[in-house]
Amino acid sequence: MKLNYGIVVLVMVGALGLSGCASNEPRSYVGETLAQVEKSENPGIVYDLSGPVLGAAPRYNGGADPSAWTVIAACAGTLHDDHLIVAVLPSTSVDRKILSSAKKGSYQKSLTGCQV
Repeated sequence: MKLNYGIVVLVMVGALGLSGCASNEPRSYVGETLAQVEKSENPGIVYDLSGPVLGAAPRYNGGADPSAWTVIAACAGTLHDDHLIVAVLPSTSVDRKILSSAKKGSYQKSLTGCQV
């Protein structure tokens, strides 16, 4: 029996591409509230970057109102533990400068456990 490895590889790559955690590109969530993200994804890890970005004590906890938090960075988790990882700030603290920096990817380096 002769196998066509090109087709097998395409099928495997296609299946891997479709089986990732995010139905959207993770960075497409930057600028949305955590509540908006949770409508389509379940973030596995949420980092509060209030300390490094705002110089304020982190306040996010799993019980916080997700509509009060804005995503400033997002990525897919490692291949062994595939999930969405996001960094958030209180929405009331996100101004144009922070949002612009977030859209440029400035806070991505703050996330750990991301696929490369």
